[in-house]
Amino acid sequence: MGQHYLINGDITTDTGWLIEAKTCMKEQESFSIKKEWLEKLKQEAFGMNKEYYALAFNFGETNAKNYYILDERIFKQIIELLK
Repeated sequence: MGQHYLINGDITTDTGWLIEAKTCMKEQESFSIKKEWLEKLKQEAFGMNKEYYALAFNFGETNAKNYYILDERIFKQIIELLK
């Protein structure tokens, strides 16, 4: 797989979220998620007293659609809220 040319960044909200953004600067057909990113994000969220966290990424297209990865606990909480 080729180099991704990522821009990283943390986004925090007043509603308890920490979001780590992984943005491709070059258009890609695939994107690999590293387990270490998710583990580090969880630790950072805990250290910042954020209850929720997600990893945001896109494939680098113009007007790219963003996708979010979150753990099962958070996903289940969102499902419950939507009932």
